[in-house]
Amino acid sequence: MFDFLTASGRIRVWQQEANNVIDFLRSMGPEEIIESRATAAAALAFMTLHAQSDGDTAPLMAGLEDAHERSRRLTREEEGDLSLFNAKLIGLQKQAHASGSPVNNFIASGLPIWIASFRAAMKPELVASGRAMWAELDRAPIERAAERIESLADVLHDHPMNDQLMMPSIRRMETPDLFVRR
Repeated sequence: MFDFLTASGRIRVWQQEANNVIDFLRSMGPEEIIESRATAAAALAFMTLHAQSDGDTAPLMAGLEDAHERSRRLTREEEGDLSLFNAKLIGLQKQAHASGSPVNNFIASGLPIWIASFRAAMKPELVASGRAMWAELDRAPIERAAERIESLADVLHDHPMNDQLMMPSIRRMETPDLFVRR
């Protein structure tokens, strides 16, 4: 009954949630995958902006560094911080969906990709799921996803997120190194 409270139970739940994202991505056509990759970029831009406004970018940066450096492993402290950051993202996702704002819904749609990615960065047994998820996202040509992100930035020209979206690392939205199949 309380299996989700144990480490192994939590990993099973996270695995199932990652599988749900993967199945959803697999069901998508080419245009929908481009849109999904763009939502992941918008979510990353939002997370970066939100972490900066909170004054605590350490958990986000540790998670991104771990995902972008194959040999890097999180310390226990970083893992705990990233776990709390992920919980905050889940709350922000619910808040964004409830707002009814098209931009917030767009961002909220990309957050599950990062939640699953950060979980995989924390738990090596979830890396295969992260790779499967990003392999699905890789079906979208980066140039097309970048065009979609630029069009979103045009709409948000006066919004603080505009600058984040136009950062080359976000606009190009390359697959984190940890999830690149070799």
